[in-house]
Amino acid sequence: MRNTGFRLCVILATGVCVSAAHSQVLPEDLVPAVGRTLDGTEIIEDECQVLSTNAGEEPELRAVPGMYVLDRTEEEPLQLFSTEDVTLNAVICWRSAPRFAPNDYLIPELLGIPLYIKTDFQDEDANRTMILEKRGGRFRVRLLAGPEWSESEGEQVIQTLQHFELQINGGD
Repeated sequence: MRNTGFRLCVILATGVCVSAAHSQVLPEDLVPAVGRTLDGTEIIEDECQVLSTNAGEEPELRAVPGMYVLDRTEEEPLQLFSTEDVTLNAVICWRSAPRFAPNDYLIPELLGIPLYIKTDFQDEDANRTMILEKRGGRFRVRLLAGPEWSESEGEQVIQTLQHFELQINGGD
């Protein structure tokens, strides 16, 4: 990744604003985030990046050391701030399993951008890329790459979407 003067700020749990281009957090200092899916299955998030456009250039993945989605809550949601010449397009996270966590809805709901979940297994045929987005006021999940969902995985996706809708609509 080249440093093009990109200006992005991430408020971490510590309240510290971390610049993607000038972060003092080194990769060897990072510890993956650990969380759970709706059914309680443990998942690990190795890293997240931001897909953004800087001053009309082509969208580019930008590393933001220490940024995780898995450990975010309604009380402490991920907050991204950029300058007017930067357009945030998506957040992309690499996880140990292609699964969503209970608070993943906060990205499309509060930031208005999609959340991509990717896996990076040694068996490349097993890798999946999923997207959680909000269209027409409703959450939507799509499988963009990888093996089709099994019947039980499809049911988990439906339950996850129902959970997300309940979170924002309060059961209405």
